[in-house]
Amino acid sequence: MTIDICILILMLIGSVVDIRKQEVPIRALGAGILLSGIKVAMDVISGSFDPVGIALSLIPGAVFLILALVTGQGVGYGDGLMLLCIGPAFGLYRLSLGLFISLFICSMFSGILLLMKRAKGGTRIPYIPFLTIGMGAMIFAQI
Repeated sequence: MTIDICILILMLIGSVVDIRKQEVPIRALGAGILLSGIKVAMDVISGSFDPVGIALSLIPGAVFLILALVTGQGVGYGDGLMLLCIGPAFGLYRLSLGLFISLFICSMFSGILLLMKRAKGGTRIPYIPFLTIGMGAMIFAQI
């Protein structure tokens, strides 16, 4: 749980930078990789290491990176990199739940902006804040 909270704090920092500069800070990504590595090492020590689970937890990040490439960064590379960083720490199941929550909240927010005519179809919206909310909801609900 401590690593989860530390990653959530890093994501909060990344959210602020994503909102202000529309980029994800490299230091937050590096710290996320370090924390995921610590979590994996703890799993190895405790005997609960699952290499297939670790590999599967990288799929959402890889999909986002492919989407960034295909859409000309309609989805940002930083979003995919953040998912790659936190995937091993949370595992595929928990990551997928947080991702689902974040996509739902982001779509609702985007729909409201469109209805209020505050945004158009091509308007760029920082995604890391929504991912942070989704992962935070998943952590605090103890899913």
